[in-house]
Amino acid sequence: MSDAYPVKPPFRQVVVATDGSDLAAVAIKGASLLASRIGAALHVFHASWDPPTEELVEEQVAELLEPGTYQLAIREVPPGGTPADAIAAYAATLGAAVIVVGTHGRGGVGTTLLGSTAVRLVGQPDQPLLAYGPGAAPPTEISRVIACVDGSEFSELSLKEGARWARALGTTLWIIQVVPPGLPQYVTPYESSYVHNLSKDLNGSGIKIEWEVLHSLTPARSILNAFGEDPSNMVVMATHGRRGLQRLLLGSVATEVVREAWGPVALIGPAPDLG
Repeated sequence: MSDAYPVKPPFRQVVVATDGSDLAAVAIKGASLLASRIGAALHVFHASWDPPTEELVEEQVAELLEPGTYQLAIREVPPGGTPADAIAAYAATLGAAVIVVGTHGRGGVGTTLLGSTAVRLVGQPDQPLLAYGPGAAPPTEISRVIACVDGSEFSELSLKEGARWARALGTTLWIIQVVPPGLPQYVTPYESSYVHNLSKDLNGSGIKIEWEVLHSLTPARSILNAFGEDPSNMVVMATHGRRGLQRLLLGSVATEVVREAWGPVALIGPAPDLG
């Protein structure tokens, strides 16, 4: 396998954030599935401002998970901080950890914490983010990992992350590129060479590789139509953060995919010097 695409060992800790909402419940189920598949410890985390919410969270978790399969951690939001700060700080105490959230989790205990929380957590070092959007269904399996690339070196971060997840989960890795329709005829024979060459770089990795070129002027819609309506699909996307971390997902292809995908979306943020 090429050194350009190393496959790192799977993470041994999974931290899922909950605010007591229905969407957080989907994230908890997804995190539990993920932890069991990769042999990781499961941590359920709640950042508390108001003690009564703690009881609601405890009840929610007890209904969803078997005793002894998780560790519940409830922490106060730091003064002047945010739930994302509390989640990131807790995950940091565990070393390298996967963070799982529901995003735009309205309802619950009267909060809208997880939309802004997801945005703030993208790009945390050694803390990849797995997001379940409002269209997500409770997962029962992860059977395919889809890495989305667009020809840029930055987007190929999704290939590295996708390869890691495909190996950890024992699934097929699909490499997907969306190109505009109606390209000149002389371009057509070469439009698939990019993803084909990326797939060859993974030869010898022990991962089953598939690839496909989709044709559309709306990349997010094309990806969703092809893969979004299956909760067992994990989509992996790199999100450009050159407009500042607070606006990382706003108006982007990643936003639409997260909002409408039935399964989890792994979001890869920029290196610190790109933020």
